[in-house]
Amino acid sequence: MHAIGDLGFRVVLTDECALSPLREAIAKELLPALLGGPVTPSEVDLMLLPARHGGTGIRDPLDRAAAAYPASRASTKVVSKSVQGKAPFHPGDHRATIRHALTRSKQQQDVAHKTKREAALPHIDRRRHRVLSRSAEYKTSGWLTTLPSTDNNTGLDAAEFRDALNMRYGRHPPGLAARCDHCNQPLTVDHALCCKRYGLVIRRHDELRDTFAELIGMAWGDAGVRREVVLKEGEEGEGGVRADIVARGVWERQAAASFDICITDPDATSYASKNRSTKSILKQHETAKKKKYRSAVCDSRVTFCPLVVTCDGVWGHDANVFIAHMAHALLEKEGWKGRGFSHVSGWIRSRLSIALARATSFCLRGGGRGGFAGLGCADGAGIDPSSP
Repeated sequence: MHAIGDLGFRVVLTDECALSPLREAIAKELLPALLGGPVTPSEVDLMLLPARHGGTGIRDPLDRAAAAYPASRASTKVVSKSVQGKAPFHPGDHRATIRHALTRSKQQQDVAHKTKREAALPHIDRRRHRVLSRSAEYKTSGWLTTLPSTDNNTGLDAAEFRDALNMRYGRHPPGLAARCDHCNQPLTVDHALCCKRYGLVIRRHDELRDTFAELIGMAWGDAGVRREVVLKEGEEGEGGVRADIVARGVWERQAAASFDICITDPDATSYASKNRSTKSILKQHETAKKKKYRSAVCDSRVTFCPLVVTCDGVWGHDANVFIAHMAHALLEKEGWKGRGFSHVSGWIRSRLSIALARATSFCLRGGGRGGFAGLGCADGAGIDPSSP
């Protein structure tokens, strides 16, 4: 639908009055249906921005129409003059004109989107600004822009998608219980993400660990990947050190590399009350992990890398370095050669982002996974194979 709309916007100067009903339908019907509740005008303005600016990627038809037609006119200037007989046609000039016009249009739209975002933020509760700023600053939209696929295991069911979308905008996901089933505390999002009763936080951790183990196996071979490996035995049941994943050949041939995963909530009261930055929170966890594992790996030929990430998908420095290293390793594999680094790195991040969204929803819902997964997936990603 976006492609069809863009074609019309490029060739016809559309009146704003003609598109107002479409925008109103998006604001009053589509977005509330996606989120499971009412949406304020300021939230609509944010959600109709591109994903890289913290939006949903659903384009505002008014903004799109205002930008598409002038860009199209500027791109076809050489062709128009040639058709009118005012100047000879030169393919090189035509290509250069297109590049310049599209680049200029993109820059103008980026400025307009940033201005629109800044105008909407003051009308939204300041307690939600931390999560809203992360979505734009750190581009935490991998799960949102990934095409659902059963082959790549990148499908989310309705509840998982709705939970992730509400958390992206600092909203309370609909349909949650009033109190935690396991400790009887009020079930806020912060409590659901931190409550250690019943093992939901552990299940969230294991979901991401298993995805990492699968990706590491693809890059360096399944045979050399082990999970839950004891690096140092404790004394009387205490003081032991265990790695989430150990794999051979990651950094050096025949050398073992250990990894430990940490998922943290940057909006927890202990962080938000002190206005801690996301980078400092991630750095704190990385430093703590390295300190814990230093004695276990210093006397052996084992390296250690902490894989720290926030609940909404902001990765720590060491994790970003490792993801890039994994992408380079995959590019050397048969079937991956010829693909660009950005393509492979983006695919890895999408897999991890989807796994994190699923695991976070599991913490919120306590394991309940009802509902219909989605529509329109060509390879059946939205279809539950166990359903009759």
